[in-house]
Amino acid sequence: MNNERLHYIDVFKGLLIVLVIIHHVPYVLGNAIPEAHIIGIRWIQNYIIGFSMPAFFVATGRCANFQLPYLQYLWRNVKTILIPCFCLYYFNHWLTCLNAICFFDAKWVTWSHFFSPGIRTFLHEGGFYWFLIALFLSKIIYYHIFVICNHFRYRLITSLLFSIIGVVSAESWPELNYFFWQHALALVVFLPIGESMRRHSDLITKWGGYFLTAYLLVVALFTLLQHHIPSVTRTVDVITFTHPLYIFLSLIGSLGLWYLSELINHNILLEYWGKNTIVIYAFNYIISTIVANALLLFTHPISPLSVFLLFIAIILTDLIFLSFLSWLFNRKLLRLTLGRY
Repeated sequence: MNNERLHYIDVFKGLLIVLVIIHHVPYVLGNAIPEAHIIGIRWIQNYIIGFSMPAFFVATGRCANFQLPYLQYLWRNVKTILIPCFCLYYFNHWLTCLNAICFFDAKWVTWSHFFSPGIRTFLHEGGFYWFLIALFLSKIIYYHIFVICNHFRYRLITSLLFSIIGVVSAESWPELNYFFWQHALALVVFLPIGESMRRHSDLITKWGGYFLTAYLLVVALFTLLQHHIPSVTRTVDVITFTHPLYIFLSLIGSLGLWYLSELINHNILLEYWGKNTIVIYAFNYIISTIVANALLLFTHPISPLSVFLLFIAIILTDLIFLSFLSWLFNRKLLRLTLGRY
């Protein structure tokens, strides 16, 4: 894989993690200002949820090496996904306590509460970050599919069947989603799609503009008609009937953004964010909350325009603080929490 290709893969992930931040900020504002309405928020959210999380799995399938020996593959994923998932929650928990101390009545923040998260809590809650847990399980599942099925066609069909099982399970027994296994099954189909992109990158270059246009038009049509956009975020908001639409939107959205990333090809900021998606993903919600609470000390927007400006201000401020946190966690000692050793 050449350096040029690595540039736009990181650009792709950088664009996606910015979309994740944008997706989360309205929830933060909704908690802080219940009456707030962000201009165009339905359009913004529909365009994001239609493909953004599956696109991360497409990128993973494109970059992962499923031909490694199993123990080596397993350890690589434990140290780069599970260990950060566990360690970064501690820092997230401490920032949450700091937010409470600074902006609210924080009598409940005792020393025992401050240091309470541990392995028992991790197991009891079934993991802290749904995306990281689902990604880990999906990669383990697809590794076995890759080993068993020699032909790509069979790997794709098997992964699609697993995805259907995940959606049916989430639809029928949402309360049984321990360690987000239903998310993992629902999203596993996007790993072989990413894998196939190694052999068909020329098709994306040729047809990517059409994919992007089709995604924009289809989501616009559904939004205008006020139809629901199926998605997999914290909850699996897909049912059996909408599963084909979910696959279709996720596919053309991912390929369209990949095409856009190829056009951008090189951008220092996007590449930096793309290389630090785990840190940004882990902290973006709590940083948004702290930033929103801090800004609301000085302003209380009422008009739609002022709320929208606050929305933009939070996103931009988030990116500054999250860039700093990314730099901090790439220092020698904190790199260990990211499995980088």
